[in-house]
Amino acid sequence: MTASSLVFCDVSCLYAPTGGGIRTYHHSKMEWFAQQDTHDYVFVRPGPRAADERPARNVRLITIGGLPAGRGYRLPSNLSVVTSWIGRIKPDVLETGDPWFSGPLGLLAKRRGHTRLVSSFFHGDPIGTYVAPWVDRGRLRPLRSAAMRRMERWFFRVQRMYDVTVASSSWAAALLHDRGIDRVMRSPLGADAAFFTVGRQRRGLRRTGPRRRLLYAGRLQNDKGIAVLAASVPRLLRETDATITIAGVGPARDALERFAGPRVRLTGFVTSRAELVGLFAEHDILLAPGPHETFGLSALEGLAAGLAVVGPDLGGTDELLRQLPKPFIFRAHDVEDFLAKVHDAMAGQESVEGVEEGLGLAERYGTWEHAISNGVENYCRYLSRCTT
Repeated sequence: MTASSLVFCDVSCLYAPTGGGIRTYHHSKMEWFAQQDTHDYVFVRPGPRAADERPARNVRLITIGGLPAGRGYRLPSNLSVVTSWIGRIKPDVLETGDPWFSGPLGLLAKRRGHTRLVSSFFHGDPIGTYVAPWVDRGRLRPLRSAAMRRMERWFFRVQRMYDVTVASSSWAAALLHDRGIDRVMRSPLGADAAFFTVGRQRRGLRRTGPRRRLLYAGRLQNDKGIAVLAASVPRLLRETDATITIAGVGPARDALERFAGPRVRLTGFVTSRAELVGLFAEHDILLAPGPHETFGLSALEGLAAGLAVVGPDLGGTDELLRQLPKPFIFRAHDVEDFLAKVHDAMAGQESVEGVEEGLGLAERYGTWEHAISNGVENYCRYLSRCTT
Protein backbone atom coordinates (compact mmCIF):
# COMPACT_ATOMS: atom_id res chain seq x y z
CA MET A 1 0.00 0.00 0.00
CA THR A 2 1.09 3.58 -0.56
CA ALA A 3 1.15 5.64 2.62
CA SER A 4 1.34 9.36 3.15
CA SER A 5 4.32 10.76 5.02
CA LEU A 6 4.38 9.70 8.67
CA VAL A 7 6.67 10.39 11.60
CA PHE A 8 7.92 7.29 13.41
CA CYS A 9 9.59 7.67 16.78
CA ASP A 10 11.27 4.99 18.87
CA VAL A 11 12.08 5.54 22.55
CA SER A 12 14.13 2.88 24.33
CA CYS A 13 16.24 2.54 27.46
CA LEU A 14 17.37 -0.95 26.38
CA TYR A 15 19.79 0.46 23.81
CA ALA A 16 23.50 0.36 24.62
CA PRO A 17 26.64 0.76 22.48
CA THR A 18 27.59 -2.78 23.50
CA GLY A 19 24.07 -4.13 23.11
CA GLY A 20 23.06 -7.02 20.87
CA GLY A 21 19.81 -7.51 18.99
CA ILE A 22 18.10 -4.31 20.16
CA ARG A 23 21.10 -2.21 19.11
CA THR A 24 21.10 -3.97 15.72
CA TYR A 25 17.36 -3.41 15.37
CA HIS A 26 17.56 0.35 15.86
CA HIS A 27 20.65 0.75 13.67
CA SER A 28 18.87 -1.19 10.92
CA LYS A 29 15.83 1.07 11.24
CA MET A 30 17.98 4.18 10.90
CA GLU A 31 19.58 2.74 7.76
CA TRP A 32 16.22 1.78 6.25
CA PHE A 33 14.57 5.14 6.88
CA ALA A 34 17.63 6.94 5.51
CA GLN A 35 17.22 5.08 2.19
CA GLN A 36 13.59 6.08 1.59
CA ASP A 37 11.99 9.50 1.20
CA THR A 38 8.42 8.98 2.42
CA HIS A 39 8.66 8.85 6.22
CA ASP A 40 10.69 10.47 8.99
CA TYR A 41 12.31 8.55 11.82
CA VAL A 42 13.37 9.78 15.27
CA PHE A 43 15.21 7.60 17.77
CA VAL A 44 15.35 8.77 21.40
CA ARG A 45 17.73 6.94 23.70
CA PRO A 46 19.80 7.70 26.85
CA GLY A 47 23.53 8.33 26.60
CA PRO A 48 26.45 9.93 28.42
CA ARG A 49 25.48 13.43 27.27
CA ALA A 50 22.59 15.17 25.53
CA ALA A 51 22.79 15.48 21.75
CA ASP A 52 20.57 16.12 18.73
CA GLU A 53 22.03 14.62 15.56
CA ARG A 54 20.93 14.16 11.94
CA PRO A 55 22.54 11.00 10.50
CA ALA A 56 20.38 11.53 7.40
CA ARG A 57 17.93 14.11 6.10
CA ASN A 58 14.89 12.27 7.46
CA VAL A 59 16.56 10.51 10.41
CA ARG A 60 17.07 12.18 13.77
CA LEU A 61 18.98 10.74 16.73
CA ILE A 62 18.20 12.36 20.07
CA THR A 63 20.33 11.42 23.06
CA ILE A 64 19.06 12.14 26.54
CA GLY A 65 21.64 12.49 29.31
CA GLY A 66 21.55 9.33 31.38
CA LEU A 67 22.96 7.73 34.51
CA PRO A 68 25.15 4.59 34.17
CA ALA A 69 23.22 1.38 34.85
CA GLY A 70 25.97 -1.15 34.14
CA ARG A 71 27.29 -2.90 30.99
CA GLY A 72 26.97 0.24 28.87
CA TYR A 73 23.28 0.84 29.63
CA ARG A 74 21.97 4.14 30.98
CA LEU A 75 18.78 5.41 32.56
CA PRO A 76 17.48 8.87 31.66
CA SER A 77 18.34 11.31 34.45
CA ASN A 78 15.36 13.53 33.66
CA LEU A 79 12.19 11.87 32.40
CA SER A 80 10.51 15.22 31.73
CA VAL A 81 13.10 15.84 29.00
CA VAL A 82 11.91 12.67 27.23
CA THR A 83 8.25 13.69 27.44
CA SER A 84 9.17 17.18 26.24
CA TRP A 85 10.86 15.76 23.14
CA ILE A 86 7.86 13.55 22.38
CA GLY A 87 5.59 16.56 22.71
CA ARG A 88 7.72 18.48 20.22
CA ILE A 89 8.02 15.63 17.75
CA LYS A 90 4.35 14.60 17.91
CA PRO A 91 4.96 11.31 16.08
CA ASP A 92 2.26 9.40 14.28
CA VAL A 93 3.71 6.16 15.66
CA LEU A 94 5.52 6.06 19.00
CA GLU A 95 7.22 2.71 19.59
CA THR A 96 8.46 2.08 23.13
CA GLY A 97 11.21 -0.44 23.77
CA ASP A 98 11.18 -1.10 27.51
CA PRO A 99 8.39 -1.52 30.08
CA TRP A 100 9.92 0.57 32.88
CA PHE A 101 10.65 3.99 31.40
CA SER A 102 9.79 4.48 27.74
CA GLY A 103 6.58 2.42 27.99
CA PRO A 104 4.87 4.52 30.70
CA LEU A 105 6.15 7.72 29.06
CA GLY A 106 4.62 6.57 25.77
CA LEU A 107 1.27 5.93 27.42
CA LEU A 108 1.43 9.39 28.99
CA ALA A 109 2.19 10.90 25.58
CA LYS A 110 -0.86 9.19 24.08
CA ARG A 111 -3.03 10.46 26.93
CA ARG A 112 -1.80 13.99 26.26
CA GLY A 113 -2.57 13.67 22.54
CA HIS A 114 1.08 13.78 21.46
CA THR A 115 0.89 10.64 19.29
CA ARG A 116 -1.71 8.84 17.23
CA LEU A 117 -0.52 5.37 18.15
CA VAL A 118 1.66 4.08 20.99
CA SER A 119 3.10 0.59 20.76
CA SER A 120 5.31 -1.60 22.89
CA PHE A 121 7.90 -3.82 21.23
CA PHE A 122 7.93 -6.98 23.36
CA HIS A 123 11.70 -7.56 23.26
CA GLY A 124 11.56 -9.93 26.22
CA ASP A 125 9.56 -11.32 29.12
CA PRO A 126 11.21 -9.87 32.23
CA ILE A 127 9.05 -11.96 34.57
CA GLY A 128 10.01 -15.30 33.06
CA THR A 129 13.59 -14.25 32.35
CA TYR A 130 14.60 -12.60 35.62
CA VAL A 131 11.92 -12.90 38.30
CA ALA A 132 11.19 -16.64 37.96
CA PRO A 133 14.88 -17.63 38.43
CA TRP A 134 15.01 -15.32 41.46
CA VAL A 135 12.07 -17.21 42.97
CA ASP A 136 13.61 -20.63 42.28
CA ARG A 137 17.02 -19.96 43.79
CA GLY A 138 16.10 -18.16 47.01
CA ARG A 139 14.63 -18.81 50.39
CA LEU A 140 11.02 -18.09 51.31
CA ARG A 141 9.82 -19.42 47.96
CA PRO A 142 6.09 -19.13 48.77
CA LEU A 143 6.51 -15.42 49.51
CA ARG A 144 8.67 -14.92 46.43
CA SER A 145 6.15 -16.78 44.29
CA ALA A 146 3.34 -14.58 45.57
CA ALA A 147 5.43 -11.49 44.81
CA MET A 148 6.09 -12.80 41.30
CA ARG A 149 2.38 -13.36 40.65
CA ARG A 150 1.65 -9.78 41.67
CA MET A 151 4.46 -8.46 39.44
CA GLU A 152 3.19 -10.53 36.51
CA ARG A 153 -0.39 -9.28 36.92
CA TRP A 154 0.83 -5.69 37.10
CA PHE A 155 3.20 -6.06 34.14
CA PHE A 156 0.64 -7.53 31.75
CA ARG A 157 -2.13 -5.21 32.96
CA VAL A 158 0.06 -2.30 31.84
CA GLN A 159 0.91 -4.18 28.63
CA ARG A 160 -2.78 -4.25 27.72
CA MET A 161 -2.89 -0.44 27.80
CA TYR A 162 -0.87 0.03 24.59
CA ASP A 163 -2.65 0.47 21.29
CA VAL A 164 -0.70 -2.53 20.02
CA THR A 165 2.11 -4.77 21.21
CA VAL A 166 4.71 -5.84 18.65
CA ALA A 167 5.99 -9.43 18.81
CA SER A 168 8.80 -10.76 16.64
CA SER A 169 7.72 -14.42 16.76
CA SER A 170 4.60 -16.55 17.00
CA TRP A 171 5.95 -17.86 20.33
CA ALA A 172 6.04 -14.34 21.79
CA ALA A 173 2.62 -13.54 20.31
CA ALA A 174 1.13 -16.68 21.90
CA LEU A 175 2.65 -15.78 25.27
CA LEU A 176 0.99 -12.38 25.06
CA HIS A 177 -2.38 -13.82 23.98
CA ASP A 178 -2.26 -16.28 26.89
CA ARG A 179 -2.02 -13.29 29.24
CA GLY A 180 -5.00 -11.48 27.79
CA ILE A 181 -3.24 -9.19 25.30
CA ASP A 182 -5.24 -9.32 22.07
CA ARG A 183 -3.87 -6.36 20.12
CA VAL A 184 -0.67 -8.01 18.93
CA MET A 185 1.18 -7.25 15.70
CA ARG A 186 3.74 -9.84 14.60
CA SER A 187 6.85 -8.32 13.03
CA PRO A 188 9.70 -10.83 12.51
CA LEU A 189 13.31 -9.67 12.46
CA GLY A 190 15.82 -10.07 9.64
CA ALA A 191 19.53 -10.64 9.11
CA ASP A 192 22.19 -8.38 7.69
CA ALA A 193 22.65 -9.04 3.97
CA ALA A 194 26.34 -9.81 4.53
CA PHE A 195 25.43 -12.99 6.45
CA PHE A 196 23.57 -14.25 3.38
CA THR A 197 26.63 -13.56 1.24
CA VAL A 198 28.67 -15.85 3.52
CA GLY A 199 26.00 -18.55 3.43
CA ARG A 200 25.74 -18.52 -0.36
CA GLN A 201 29.49 -18.89 -0.62
CA ARG A 202 29.23 -22.09 1.46
CA ARG A 203 26.75 -23.66 -0.96
CA GLY A 204 28.07 -26.81 -2.55
CA LEU A 205 31.07 -27.10 -0.24
CA ARG A 206 30.90 -30.65 1.12
CA ARG A 207 33.13 -31.25 4.12
CA THR A 208 35.30 -34.37 4.30
CA GLY A 209 35.67 -34.20 8.09
CA PRO A 210 33.72 -33.10 11.15
CA ARG A 211 32.70 -29.54 11.78
CA ARG A 212 34.93 -28.47 14.64
CA ARG A 213 34.93 -24.65 14.78
CA LEU A 214 32.34 -23.60 17.37
CA LEU A 215 31.11 -20.04 17.99
CA TYR A 216 29.08 -18.36 20.70
CA ALA A 217 28.11 -14.73 20.05
CA GLY A 218 26.02 -12.85 22.60
CA ARG A 219 25.91 -11.35 26.07
CA LEU A 220 27.74 -13.31 28.74
CA GLN A 221 24.98 -13.52 31.35
CA ASN A 222 22.64 -16.08 32.82
CA ASP A 223 19.58 -15.48 30.66
CA LYS A 224 21.66 -16.35 27.57
CA GLY A 225 22.32 -19.90 28.76
CA ILE A 226 25.90 -19.13 29.76
CA ALA A 227 25.81 -21.69 32.59
CA VAL A 228 25.18 -24.45 30.05
CA LEU A 229 27.99 -23.17 27.82
CA ALA A 230 30.47 -22.85 30.72
CA ALA A 231 29.70 -26.35 31.98
CA SER A 232 30.15 -27.77 28.47
CA VAL A 233 33.48 -26.20 27.51
CA PRO A 234 35.73 -28.53 29.59
CA ARG A 235 33.94 -31.60 28.22
CA LEU A 236 34.18 -30.37 24.64
CA LEU A 237 37.90 -29.78 25.06
CA ARG A 238 38.39 -33.30 26.48
CA GLU A 239 36.09 -35.20 24.17
CA THR A 240 36.66 -33.44 20.84
CA ASP A 241 39.28 -31.51 18.91
CA ALA A 242 36.94 -28.53 18.63
CA THR A 243 38.03 -24.92 18.83
CA ILE A 244 35.65 -22.52 20.57
CA THR A 245 35.27 -18.78 20.10
CA ILE A 246 33.23 -16.80 22.64
CA ALA A 247 32.30 -13.30 21.50
CA GLY A 248 30.60 -10.90 23.91
CA VAL A 249 30.75 -9.10 27.22
CA GLY A 250 28.89 -9.54 30.48
CA PRO A 251 29.14 -10.60 34.12
CA ALA A 252 30.14 -14.20 33.24
CA ARG A 253 33.28 -13.09 31.40
CA ASP A 254 35.59 -13.75 34.37
CA ALA A 255 34.22 -17.28 34.82
CA LEU A 256 34.85 -18.04 31.15
CA GLU A 257 38.33 -16.51 31.12
CA ARG A 258 39.71 -19.58 32.88
CA PHE A 259 39.15 -21.59 29.70
CA ALA A 260 41.14 -19.21 27.49
CA GLY A 261 43.95 -20.98 25.67
CA PRO A 262 45.03 -22.38 22.30
CA ARG A 263 41.57 -23.84 21.62
CA VAL A 264 39.35 -21.30 23.40
CA ARG A 265 39.34 -17.66 22.34
CA LEU A 266 37.41 -14.82 24.01
CA THR A 267 37.09 -11.84 21.69
CA GLY A 268 35.19 -9.43 23.93
CA PHE A 269 32.54 -7.23 22.34
CA VAL A 270 32.55 -7.26 18.55
CA THR A 271 32.04 -3.64 17.55
CA SER A 272 31.35 -3.73 13.81
CA ARG A 273 28.88 -5.78 11.84
CA ALA A 274 31.62 -6.59 9.32
CA GLU A 275 33.79 -8.08 12.06
CA LEU A 276 30.86 -10.13 13.38
CA VAL A 277 30.08 -11.45 9.89
CA GLY A 278 33.75 -12.35 9.54
CA LEU A 279 33.58 -14.38 12.77
CA PHE A 280 30.56 -16.31 11.48
CA ALA A 281 32.40 -16.99 8.23
CA GLU A 282 35.30 -18.55 10.17
CA HIS A 283 33.14 -21.05 12.06
CA ASP A 284 31.03 -24.13 11.38
CA ILE A 285 28.59 -24.32 14.31
CA LEU A 286 26.79 -21.60 16.25
CA LEU A 287 26.00 -22.31 19.90
CA ALA A 288 22.77 -20.50 20.86
CA PRO A 289 21.83 -21.91 24.30
CA GLY A 290 19.71 -18.98 25.54
CA PRO A 291 16.21 -20.17 26.57
CA HIS A 292 14.57 -16.73 26.77
CA GLU A 293 14.96 -15.37 23.23
CA THR A 294 11.75 -13.87 21.90
CA PHE A 295 13.00 -14.32 18.33
CA GLY A 296 16.48 -15.86 18.09
CA LEU A 297 18.33 -13.25 16.02
CA SER A 298 21.75 -14.83 16.48
CA ALA A 299 20.33 -18.19 15.34
CA LEU A 300 18.86 -16.57 12.22
CA GLU A 301 22.23 -14.93 11.47
CA GLY A 302 23.90 -18.32 11.90
CA LEU A 303 21.51 -19.99 9.46
CA ALA A 304 21.94 -17.15 6.97
CA ALA A 305 25.73 -17.62 7.17
CA GLY A 306 25.44 -21.37 6.54
CA LEU A 307 26.26 -22.54 10.07
CA ALA A 308 24.68 -25.44 11.92
CA VAL A 309 22.87 -23.98 14.94
CA VAL A 310 22.41 -25.69 18.30
CA GLY A 311 19.57 -24.16 20.31
CA PRO A 312 17.14 -24.91 23.18
CA ASP A 313 13.58 -26.19 23.04
CA LEU A 314 12.22 -22.91 24.36
CA GLY A 315 11.43 -19.45 23.02
CA GLY A 316 11.90 -17.93 19.62
CA THR A 317 15.04 -19.95 18.86
CA ASP A 318 13.05 -23.17 19.22
CA GLU A 319 10.33 -21.83 16.93
CA LEU A 320 12.92 -20.86 14.32
CA LEU A 321 14.93 -24.10 14.36
CA ARG A 322 11.87 -26.38 14.32
CA GLN A 323 11.20 -25.19 10.79
CA LEU A 324 14.29 -27.18 9.68
CA PRO A 325 13.99 -30.86 8.71
CA LYS A 326 16.77 -31.95 11.12
CA PRO A 327 17.27 -29.28 13.79
CA PHE A 328 19.84 -29.54 16.57
CA ILE A 329 17.53 -28.75 19.51
CA PHE A 330 18.42 -29.66 23.10
CA ARG A 331 16.41 -29.66 26.31
CA ALA A 332 16.86 -26.18 27.78
CA HIS A 333 19.25 -26.01 30.77
CA ASP A 334 20.32 -29.66 30.21
CA VAL A 335 24.10 -29.80 29.81
CA GLU A 336 24.19 -33.47 28.79
CA ASP A 337 21.60 -32.99 26.06
CA PHE A 338 23.34 -29.82 24.88
CA LEU A 339 26.62 -31.73 24.53
CA ALA A 340 24.86 -34.55 22.69
CA LYS A 341 23.41 -32.13 20.14
CA VAL A 342 26.76 -30.38 19.70
CA HIS A 343 28.34 -33.77 18.99
CA ASP A 344 25.57 -34.48 16.46
CA ALA A 345 26.17 -31.15 14.76
CA MET A 346 29.94 -31.72 14.65
CA ALA A 347 29.59 -35.19 13.15
CA GLY A 348 27.02 -34.22 10.54
CA GLN A 349 28.20 -35.19 7.07
CA GLU A 350 25.08 -33.78 5.40
CA SER A 351 26.59 -30.29 5.56
CA VAL A 352 25.61 -29.41 1.99
CA GLU A 353 21.95 -30.17 2.67
CA GLY A 354 22.14 -28.50 6.08
CA VAL A 355 23.58 -25.30 4.64
CA GLU A 356 20.93 -25.25 1.93
CA GLU A 357 18.06 -25.85 4.33
CA GLY A 358 19.26 -23.31 6.89
CA LEU A 359 19.96 -20.69 4.25
CA GLY A 360 16.59 -21.30 2.64
CA LEU A 361 14.83 -20.78 5.98
CA ALA A 362 16.78 -17.58 6.63
CA GLU A 363 15.92 -16.32 3.15
CA ARG A 364 12.22 -16.76 3.92
CA TYR A 365 12.68 -14.29 6.80
CA GLY A 366 14.83 -12.03 4.64
CA THR A 367 17.17 -9.16 5.32
CA TRP A 368 16.74 -6.28 7.76
CA GLU A 369 15.59 -4.14 4.83
CA HIS A 370 12.74 -6.56 4.26
CA ALA A 371 11.92 -6.82 7.98
CA ILE A 372 11.83 -3.07 8.64
CA SER A 373 9.82 -2.42 5.47
CA ASN A 374 7.23 -4.97 6.57
CA GLY A 375 7.14 -3.48 10.06
CA VAL A 376 6.47 0.00 8.69
CA GLU A 377 3.76 -1.38 6.39
CA ASN A 378 2.14 -3.11 9.38
CA TYR A 379 1.98 0.20 11.24
CA CYS A 380 0.56 1.98 8.20
CA ARG A 381 -2.17 -0.64 7.85
CA TYR A 382 -2.92 -0.47 11.56
CA LEU A 383 -3.27 3.33 11.44
CA SER A 384 -5.47 3.04 8.37
CA ARG A 385 -7.82 0.68 10.20
CA CYS A 386 -7.90 2.99 13.20
CA THR A 387 -8.92 6.03 11.12
CA THR A 388 -11.54 4.42 8.87
